[in-house]
Amino acid sequence: MFDPVHVDTECTLSQNATVLVLERGGSPYDNSTTTDIGNFATTLSNTSKSWSQLFVSEDGVYNTRARVLGGGSVLNAGFYTRAGDDYVKEADWMSDEVEAAYGWVEKKVAFKPPMLGWQTALKDGLLEVGEFPYNGFTYDHINGTKIGGTIFDDAGQRHTAANLLEYSNPNSIAVYLHATVHKILFTTKGI
Repeated sequence: MFDPVHVDTECTLSQNATVLVLERGGSPYDNSTTTDIGNFATTLSNTSKSWSQLFVSEDGVYNTRARVLGGGSVLNAGFYTRAGDDYVKEADWMSDEVEAAYGWVEKKVAFKPPMLGWQTALKDGLLEVGEFPYNGFTYDHINGTKIGGTIFDDAGQRHTAANLLEYSNPNSIAVYLHATVHKILFTTKGI
């Protein structure tokens, strides 16, 4: 799995290696109306297409998982936030590399949302019951009330992890959709 946290902002996904991406589902670019914010619920609940796959967890909870290039970012509610500092530390990630990766990802998939009436009412309600401090707009995962990021742009179009493939070198990456893997064989050459 590709980990953008360990990529220099000047690098690309396939700059120093040949990369094969296998996706068991389809492409989020097949039908632009399904990535429109107005079709969010329809896209999530449509299990007749390959994007949303119904499953029941071990404890009996019904849910869906993504089966599409870009994964859950194609189906989820579109909230974007950075990882908390404690998580970054626990994962033993280098904080300067994490910061660089945020900039890299946020250029493609994160946006400041408009403040609609219900969002303003929710923010005001949180402040009224004492959820302080008020942090304004921020991507940071912090305590208090804030306006977080979204993966929907100003036109209401969803941006997904699939958009990060734009950072790849097209000459050294192959993406196969509707791919079923039966076996992976690794070969090595003597040094």
